[in-house]
Amino acid sequence: MSAQIWTTDQMNQMMIAETQPPDQKDAQQLKTIKRRFNWIYLLLALLGIIVIVLLILLIVLFAFYNSDRNKAKSADELSYADQAFIESRHMWQNEHCKKTCTKKFDLAPLILLSLDGFNAGYLTRNLTPSLKIIAECGAHAPFMYGSYPTKTFPNHYAIATGLYPESHGVIDNNMFDPTVKNDTKFVKTNTNPAWWFGEPIWNTVMKNGKKAACFYWPGSEVPVQGTIKGYGRRVCH
Repeated sequence: MSAQIWTTDQMNQMMIAETQPPDQKDAQQLKTIKRRFNWIYLLLALLGIIVIVLLILLIVLFAFYNSDRNKAKSADELSYADQAFIESRHMWQNEHCKKTCTKKFDLAPLILLSLDGFNAGYLTRNLTPSLKIIAECGAHAPFMYGSYPTKTFPNHYAIATGLYPESHGVIDNNMFDPTVKNDTKFVKTNTNPAWWFGEPIWNTVMKNGKKAACFYWPGSEVPVQGTIKGYGRRVCH
């Protein structure tokens, strides 16, 4: 028989293990098991986070891929007229300003465009290329002072008549005047000429035998001075 040799450390461990009570041994084993399970839970949590991140990346990539496909599809589905319009629009924006009109016009047409609430500084931000080229090729001011009160209808009718609100009568978007017969309240859709004074520019143009057309300009649907000819809502001709 071979003799088994024990080291001093092994003998000490055996003596400690034999002298420990059973409850203390079980407690140590439970702690060891808990530590192992904690590490397992941590690894599973990390794996779950990695899987979620990968899924999010896949969803984002799929969305970008679909958006590119839809853009390409929509571009392919554009009609010839749509493509021609887009190309002509970009060409028009890149053209130099023309100093003379085409033969279709005996006189140079005058176009007055109003964008309610459009700050003058917006034109310098390169966000409105079409408006920018119109301003550069036409006439424009760096800014303008509004009439008081700075409301839509008083200021638009002031531009059309050249009068202050106190003179052209429209002093607010909504008004009340007990002296106006059968129509004491003024609202934006009011077409009673009793509220509107002065002579708007379209009346002046038509009085001189020229053509004028208005679309959604405050007062353009009102028979101011008994003059209005129309072929649509808020349109004079």
